[in-house]
Amino acid sequence: MKFIKYLICIFMLSLLVTACSLQNIAVDTGSAGSDEPQLQAESCMPMHFDSEEQLLNTINQVKNVNSKTETKDDVVLISSDMTGEQTYSAKRDMFKLVSVTEFYKPVNIPKGISFKEILVKNEYISYWYVNEDKIDCATFTWFREMPPEVHMNELSGRGAIAEREIENNGIKYVLLEWTDSKTGKSSGFSIDWVSDGKPYSACVPAGYTDDEMLAFCQFEVVTVK
Repeated sequence: MKFIKYLICIFMLSLLVTACSLQNIAVDTGSAGSDEPQLQAESCMPMHFDSEEQLLNTINQVKNVNSKTETKDDVVLISSDMTGEQTYSAKRDMFKLVSVTEFYKPVNIPKGISFKEILVKNEYISYWYVNEDKIDCATFTWFREMPPEVHMNELSGRGAIAEREIENNGIKYVLLEWTDSKTGKSSGFSIDWVSDGKPYSACVPAGYTDDEMLAFCQFEVVTVK
């Protein structure tokens, strides 16, 4: 079924980050019954962006609103192929977009997949890729708030069938292999590492070599101007 593995990838990513805080839950509960429209970012769901340019424009919109002493232009609208129209309060800025000065994306995309969208929360910024049939997906994720040692120390015990390490250019990459519950065959790998004190994770479907997976982990900086 189309997008079933894609949705599974979203679920797996959600397991890697902390659930919504009690503070956020309190905000949602307190606003129940008010006349204000429910904002997308007040839920546990990430924001979806169809392009890098759209994400950059949104970040700059939020920064612009917060730089003004008084403004009525609070709600930012983001249109996504995946979710439709999304609303975001620039003043509340639940996902801390005003603090984003740069983010990171892979420079080498595995053959057979292409860009789909970018998912954003206060915990992460994640690039998503799918194959032509929109069944298999690959992700590249920068964890914005997770301490590197926490990220690397919580990899074991997730149910992977195999775990190994590869060192490349002085960086240790931890590879976890996963299986398809229906076929029992490998469904792909998750790769986790730390670079310059920042934690990252990539997920790729089965069928790629170690060199191809490591190439996907190489990234470049996208600067917010």
